[in-house]
Amino acid sequence: MGVDEGEYYTNVQVIWRESKLNFAHRFDKYLDPNFFQHRVRRCAVVLKVYFIVFVVSDSLVLHFQLLHDGDLPGGASEHDSHEDTEKGLC
Repeated sequence: MGVDEGEYYTNVQVIWRESKLNFAHRFDKYLDPNFFQHRVRRCAVVLKVYFIVFVVSDSLVLHFQLLHDGDLPGGASEHDSHEDTEKGLC
C-alpha cells in the first residue's frame, strides 16, 4: 500500500438527516443577535472575575515583596535585612 509523498487518505462517515429547514436559511439562527446574547454576558462576567482575581493577587505579591524588602513604611528596616542576610535567613 504505497502512499505518495504529500497525499493523505482518511475515512469519514457522514450521517445525513432530513431537515425541515430551508437550505438557503440555514445560517439565519446564528445571525440572530439574541442567539448568543446569554453566552456573551456569562463569558464577560467570568472574564471580569478572572481579571479581578489576577490583579488583586498580583498586587498582593508586589505589596508583600516590597514590604519584605523594606521599601514600604512599616516594612523591615535596612538594619534588619542586613542582620537577616548575615544569619542566612534571606
